[in-house]
Amino acid sequence: MVLIKESLSCSRFRRPFEVVSMNLKVIKRAAFTLIELLVVIAIIAILAGLLLPVLARSKERAKRTGCLNNQRQMGIGSQLYADDDEKHAFSGVTNFKEDDLNWLHPKYVSNLKVFICPSTRNEINETHLSVPEPYPSNTSENWTGLAYRERLHDNDYIISDLQQIAPDGRVGMFGGTSYEVAGYLNGAWALNLDNIRKTQSSVASYTYKLNNAGSPQYNFAGQTGGASEMWIFYDADDPGISDGTRPNNDYPDAGDNHGTAGSNVTFCDGHSAWVTQKDFLRSWYRGTDESHVPVSN
Repeated sequence: MVLIKESLSCSRFRRPFEVVSMNLKVIKRAAFTLIELLVVIAIIAILAGLLLPVLARSKERAKRTGCLNNQRQMGIGSQLYADDDEKHAFSGVTNFKEDDLNWLHPKYVSNLKVFICPSTRNEINETHLSVPEPYPSNTSENWTGLAYRERLHDNDYIISDLQQIAPDGRVGMFGGTSYEVAGYLNGAWALNLDNIRKTQSSVASYTYKLNNAGSPQYNFAGQTGGASEMWIFYDADDPGISDGTRPNNDYPDAGDNHGTAGSNVTFCDGHSAWVTQKDFLRSWYRGTDESHVPVSN
């Protein structure tokens, strides 16, 4: 009995020291060596390198969706404008090159932010100006035969920055909008008044006229198309004079609103859609019946 008590007594006194000793061993094992720490840092750097491009693409897709929503609102505005317009035209532009959007604001699209693509740095100066007459000042470029105020559906003012796209593309912070207008079919300066204004009747069953013999895969002459194929708005992408990232007009380049991925487009039936670079030219010819210079890479 004495031996048992002594044994128990000794075990009671040793146990705390054993626990402390074990904890010290655990703490000692939990410490990182310098090599282990460097390995962990390297792994984190590799994972960050893999994830950051994915996050950047996700962010751009979200901006692209915001841009598409802008064009949907503009598309609805265009439909309302056509319903109100005496000639039922889908836009108030005077020729195939003009990108004036004052005919949409404020009656059909009240929020000026709609005219700015989220993927750009474009801004609009909201200063109201009196309606100029004539506009354009070169009356030979007005193929509608209508006064500016009439094309604006009697707006009391205009905003200068709505009359053109931003001159410096997506990095431009002043001077214009982020979207172009495709208000005419078979557009060409040489055709002048023979350009066809996009109206509810002209796009209902249109026979293509452009003889695109140089690109037979896009030669739709004699075929018919309808409102669901006809463009009315698309992402601005004029070539950059001193910007090598935007060599092409009306074609998705690296320096354009959404880069080489493609462009958002709104059609005359009111729907908007993403058009990839691969399908861009086919959709362009079907949507405008307008010639296109060879693409430069």
